[in-house]
Amino acid sequence: MPTLHLLGRVYMTQDDHALSLSHKAAALLAYLALEGRPHHREHLAELLWNHSGALRNLRVELTRLRQQQLALFPERQPMLSLHCDTDLSRLTAAAPLLGERQLPGWLAQLRGLPLGDLDDLGSPAFQEWVTRQRLRLCEVLENLLSEVQLRFAQRGQMQAVEQIRERAAQLDLHLPPVSSGPAPAVRDRPFAFPAQEAELRRVLNRSDRSPHVVYLSGPSGAKRALIDAAARGTDWKVLHLQVTAQPRLFQATLVQQLAQALPELSGPLLASLARLESHQSLDLIQLAQVLMQSDTPLLLSMNIHQAEAWFTGGLHFALNGRCPMTLVLISGSADVLEDVRQQLGPVNLERMLRLTLPPVGAAGLLPVLTEQAQGESTPAPTGAAVHPDDLYGRAARLSVRTEGWPLYLRSLLGSVPGEDPAPSAAQTSEMASARLAELQYLSAPVRRGLSVLAQVHDRFDLPLVRELLGPLAEEVLHVGAQRGVLVPAQLEEEVELPGLLTWVSDAEPHLAFASEITRAALAGRLTPAERHDLRRRLAVLAWPESPALAAHYAERAGLHDLAAQASAALGTPEVAPPRLPAAQPAAMPLGTAAPRREVRTPGGYRVALEHGRLEVLRRGRPGPTPRLRLKFGHVSAGPWSVTLRLDLYTHLLPGEASGPYALGLGLGQEPQKVYAPAPLSAPVAPGLDPCLGLLPLGRWVQISGQGGAGPLILSTRATDLALTIGALSWNGQRFLPER
Repeated sequence: MPTLHLLGRVYMTQDDHALSLSHKAAALLAYLALEGRPHHREHLAELLWNHSGALRNLRVELTRLRQQQLALFPERQPMLSLHCDTDLSRLTAAAPLLGERQLPGWLAQLRGLPLGDLDDLGSPAFQEWVTRQRLRLCEVLENLLSEVQLRFAQRGQMQAVEQIRERAAQLDLHLPPVSSGPAPAVRDRPFAFPAQEAELRRVLNRSDRSPHVVYLSGPSGAKRALIDAAARGTDWKVLHLQVTAQPRLFQATLVQQLAQALPELSGPLLASLARLESHQSLDLIQLAQVLMQSDTPLLLSMNIHQAEAWFTGGLHFALNGRCPMTLVLISGSADVLEDVRQQLGPVNLERMLRLTLPPVGAAGLLPVLTEQAQGESTPAPTGAAVHPDDLYGRAARLSVRTEGWPLYLRSLLGSVPGEDPAPSAAQTSEMASARLAELQYLSAPVRRGLSVLAQVHDRFDLPLVRELLGPLAEEVLHVGAQRGVLVPAQLEEEVELPGLLTWVSDAEPHLAFASEITRAALAGRLTPAERHDLRRRLAVLAWPESPALAAHYAERAGLHDLAAQASAALGTPEVAPPRLPAAQPAAMPLGTAAPRREVRTPGGYRVALEHGRLEVLRRGRPGPTPRLRLKFGHVSAGPWSVTLRLDLYTHLLPGEASGPYALGLGLGQEPQKVYAPAPLSAPVAPGLDPCLGLLPLGRWVQISGQGGAGPLILSTRATDLALTIGALSWNGQRFLPER
């Protein structure tokens, strides 16, 4: 039975296998399925092609459909109609019996805006039909999601409600608020960003008669809650909008929301929809003039995926008006917001604010996990309360696994208390869909090119990308870097403390994915056969330069002879026994109220200062790992001590020329003392002292010794890492907590 998919890109599947359809064939099937009645061939041809050869083109498309064994239309019949299963009908049928376990997979079917790739096809009449149908389908989805969230809320399953609302927000669908009976606070508690919320409140206090603009970037899943929290208890009316690539859809949605929020202006606002229907475009400047008649404070939160000239033109006019308005422009990419700022031209700096939400770290997770532990209905088998150290370790590991992404964290926090939650297949699929939705504005060839590069478990340069992508290489690298998906990546990275400054050489030719979650999501877009073929090619390409990487690819591709040859080239490393004094148990150092500041290096390390502690976190690709150097100020000779804990440490690619370790400590260019949870291979990498100290996992410990004078440097090199430094002193000079 064929199924027509309408929620996002339009395509058809037969027995769960996607069929190859042209855009016009997809448009024809969507039109007939949604119309639900027969139409003359002449009408369909004129609607979709609107030229003298239209009927011939329609016959060609019908022939192609029959060649794919799709017997949808009888031959030589003047009237065509289509009745088939759709993803919308499946979604609706599954809704009444939906449980919390099935919810992520159900929501994953909402791939994007309905009829997502049918714009600019066919005649003006067909384009108007697409706009009307999309608005109708959005309304159907809003009603369906509202019913589902109400059922979950009535059962007290507020984590499920939050998942529904997050997915709806990504698609610019608007759901009514819901409340529930008693439920664990962890399921619906937003993560707190008090410093950023206070900044936004200050902007609202200044925006009484002069519009202000706020550029808000950071991970998805928290920005909307921050805006609502800042406006709570004030007179500000908050509207959340998605700036889509289809101006008409955005404009119609904007007018409808404004008419509901400002009933005194509903007449002129709704009248403007007539202009939208007749001219296919709404002058945002005229709309801004209507808004200037209102005294109601209006906060417009607009999610932007790319800078659009038609949007920034109306935005510029609104900012130069006189009305109580705050425009919060949201994007996961600071580069996109910078493009919008440049298109806006000169804006009074006093009326502009840049805000960035950092990823959630261990300190941000601890209150949520503590509530979860205190709310457990079943005591631990030993009858003992959960130790704070265990909660801290769980928080650190969760922050690494999710890259501090609030949406991912909330999905995992509903797992069994007292355990490290591992994402289910449905949760992984849902998070991949959410991350890919942020890339929906990239062209199909660029998305496919990035999916190919996502199979590379290393940095890559232009020659390698040309080997894999051919003539598309330059475009994929340019667009990927422009959108922040790819970043220049060095083998040696540095972060300067306490300013958290990092940089990359302009001459660096290699790039890597900025996020491992994004890389994994893109990698999953290829078929198993395509991934297998790429591993075989990569194994051969890697062999001359990196036997370790060649062995890695060859084992995954089933090239046993090459894998054995590469492994033999690596030899059998010796193990360096521990020689440094054992770490001593320590209490968790007292923190401060300092808000979180975080920087992410191109190699995937997250370095953060929060509550007077230094966090170094990484979720890395399974390949060669860059070394990170943390540079502090100059110190004088004397005793030193470090209080720290290591909660996660893995390394997935043995046999590299430069081995992994959890912590290195030294001055300037002198060999660093090395610490890890297990003995290391010998000889250790250049610049490291062969003496090794062992660090236990999951406990606060102190290491100490005598040192000389010079610039203090800490370093690390690990695939996955959760390292927290609670106190650091050298000859009486204290670097933590923050002063």
